[in-house]
Amino acid sequence: MRSIPIYISVILVFLSLSLKGLEASSDWGTNKYIDNLSEKCVVSVAENGWIYLLHHYNSSFTTDENGWKLYLSEDGGLNFEEKVHIQYSVFNIEVVSTDMIVAGNDPANIKVYIAELTDAGESGWETGAFRIYEYDGNSTKVLHEIQREYDSSYSVSIACDSRVPATVSTPYTIAAAWSGYGGDVMEDQLHYVFSTDGGESFTEEILYSSSRIRSTDIALGSTSALTKGYFSIAFEVNSDATGEYYDIGFMMNDINNNDTYWTDPFILGEIYPLVQPNLSLPSVSLMQDAIDQLEGSDFVPLVLFVEDISHSNNHDLLMISFSPDYSFNIDQATYPDSTELVLSYPFGSVSVKQEINPCLVYDPQENNFLVTYSTKLFKELIYAGINVNEMELNEWWSDGSFRSNTGNLPENPKPHIDIDLSRGKAVFSWRDEYVNPISPSKSYFDTEWWAVDIPEEKRNELSIYPNPAVDHLNMEHTDNAEFSYRIYSMQGKLMTEEKAIKGKTSIQLTKEMVSGVYIIQLITKSTNYTTKLVVK
Repeated sequence: MRSIPIYISVILVFLSLSLKGLEASSDWGTNKYIDNLSEKCVVSVAENGWIYLLHHYNSSFTTDENGWKLYLSEDGGLNFEEKVHIQYSVFNIEVVSTDMIVAGNDPANIKVYIAELTDAGESGWETGAFRIYEYDGNSTKVLHEIQREYDSSYSVSIACDSRVPATVSTPYTIAAAWSGYGGDVMEDQLHYVFSTDGGESFTEEILYSSSRIRSTDIALGSTSALTKGYFSIAFEVNSDATGEYYDIGFMMNDINNNDTYWTDPFILGEIYPLVQPNLSLPSVSLMQDAIDQLEGSDFVPLVLFVEDISHSNNHDLLMISFSPDYSFNIDQATYPDSTELVLSYPFGSVSVKQEINPCLVYDPQENNFLVTYSTKLFKELIYAGINVNEMELNEWWSDGSFRSNTGNLPENPKPHIDIDLSRGKAVFSWRDEYVNPISPSKSYFDTEWWAVDIPEEKRNELSIYPNPAVDHLNMEHTDNAEFSYRIYSMQGKLMTEEKAIKGKTSIQLTKEMVSGVYIIQLITKSTNYTTKLVVK
């Protein structure tokens, strides 16, 4: 792993504090081994910094590895504790695909939503299912379930329109997309399931039927500047069809009218018939909870990454975004034409490294899309990003390209990325090469990579004093600019917060803030950093 740059060393001072009796300074910034598994590892972070890992197990030899486990770290990734283990008999049920999203900013309201696809096992006469689970920190329950008798399932993805429930929509929206074979129509189908009441009830419909629909990815996004949001679903078609090229399909919907205004599914190869792409493994991300949008457009910025092997059998990453000319009309939701899409190869159309397995996330604090991916040639994990306002220029933020060195990343599944908003960090999970069911692959986690470079002079724009504090705290912006703050306990509980402060403010510490160490997050339009606060 590349060493941590000097310019962030000041921010990392607070990490040397003891967290729950453990010395953080010796363990942060390393590839952390989590557990053995045979399938994929997904990471999702609550706004208070609690990190959740979902492990998908699937083995034909041991029942203990057929199902999934949920892990939680309350100390920024230093330690993980197993919280949930869903286990199936290998002879009855096979877990095909899982995905996870976390919403909440405080132990009192954090909820984890897990989507699961299962098929009949070796017996062949059992019933598979699609399920959505909720874990609230104490118990796990099934919110929604659909039985699937004799049908095959392929891929599932789940999303939420807000990291913090009720800050964008009240109640908030949960949605999932999944693909599977429909025996009654003898075609593969793209399903979509959504809840607009925080998981109390769900509606399901089949959006699209075609031959060979496989990998799916769903994103939900919104922005306070536009007071609107969207569902977006990307999916892989023509997969595993010998002699046929793969292709990517895509659909969009207005988040406030999710049962009516879907675009027709558009297939990239139909928009660009002369290109005849060979595309797979789509990952889609939308702007979420940000105040900036693409200049000149009323459309929430969206980025789609896919793996492309259409250039002399080489592996490259193709980025697809929308031009400012595109407008989603809820009265006639139409898909874009070739003039409204922007296709580019950020790493070159014929890359020496052969990039594969893209996974996207949106960072609302810095208005960046971040992508993590692995390389086929060197089997390394890399990430990079682009600011929303520079999408048209295709100017990538190259300083974010850090590399994992576990040494044997597989060709699939994807590594996974999320943003720790409480610390301004990108966090990653991945697995090394799968060998066989007896020697399963190992899962790893890393939280050392900072999402943005904050120059020292920017950090000094904000000051807090006195520190240590006794009963009150002053905060001041040197340029009299607007800022906000959040104060967390070392256990991740949100103690107090305030938005839209201009210049200077003084706050009284709450009675809950007893003597000890706290984490304070300071946010302006140009900076976001975290430091320690000591209360005497």
